[in-house]
Amino acid sequence: MAELYAGIRAKDRGVDPRPFYRQALESLTRVAELAPGFAISHQPLGYGWLVLGEYEATQGIDPRPSLARAMASYRRGLAIDPSIALLHHHLAYAQVQAATWEAGHGEDPRPALREAVASYGRAIALDPPTVSVYSNLGNAWAIAGQYELDHGLDPRPALDRAVDAYRRSLVLQPDYATAHENLGAVLALRSLYEVKAGLDPRRSLDLARESVQASLRLNGEDAFAWSNLGSIALYRADWQAAHAEDPGAALAAARQAIDRSLALNPRLAAAEVQRGGLLRLAARAAANPDEKARRETEARQAFARALALDPLAQREIAELR
Repeated sequence: MAELYAGIRAKDRGVDPRPFYRQALESLTRVAELAPGFAISHQPLGYGWLVLGEYEATQGIDPRPSLARAMASYRRGLAIDPSIALLHHHLAYAQVQAATWEAGHGEDPRPALREAVASYGRAIALDPPTVSVYSNLGNAWAIAGQYELDHGLDPRPALDRAVDAYRRSLVLQPDYATAHENLGAVLALRSLYEVKAGLDPRRSLDLARESVQASLRLNGEDAFAWSNLGSIALYRADWQAAHAEDPGAALAAARQAIDRSLALNPRLAAAEVQRGGLLRLAARAAANPDEKARRETEARQAFARALALDPLAQREIAELR
């Protein structure tokens, strides 16, 4: 495992960790081969493939071959002893990582997510559930809900399950900032569906804002959370403008949150998307044709910066258009 952790440290320094990971995988494969009948001996090898797959995904490399090897290692352990909750949990996590890649590359992630939910269910049945199990279960349902929203389906059953999982994690650890943030993001997704369905999204937006603000009270330096807060304010402003309400306060809140996000991380694509959405709303509201054209140009420039940082930001841009 020393080579594996050396790779993780190298990655944190911006160095390619794959040479370290490959050395670790050679060693961990030998360990598993020396004790093939011990279920837990397959866990470190699965973790090694999982870590490699996660890194590959960040580099735009399809991680599924590595993740499939991780899953195979976990399943070999579970075939020996299906009562080890840790193996079920790690198997589920690998399945969610595969689904995340599929969702980001135009594929249906729901088959992998169904397997992940079943694996999390087995982990919960075997051991007292932990914060990470419930949080990761929420992530699985959130990915399913996002896919269904993107494809014109009703995402509320999946999103409601995500909300329930995040809230369960917060019962166990009320100061878990990430769960507050993820809960807010899921509630914001629900508001988008409500707008599309002709429903009033304000209750979902209120709850989303409260959740992200709770996250920021715990960690005020989280650029992603500030970006999420900006997007929630933008959704409210857009709805208000469409219903003859004054969006001024919501636009001011969005601007403040987006500026804070980009001050913390100038390369955050999501915040550039939100800046583009803010400028587009300003263009729509502008009475002067020159002002309208200028704001629209600035919005396109912000969207272009977002896509240069992350080509997958196209989906978020589409939501704001």
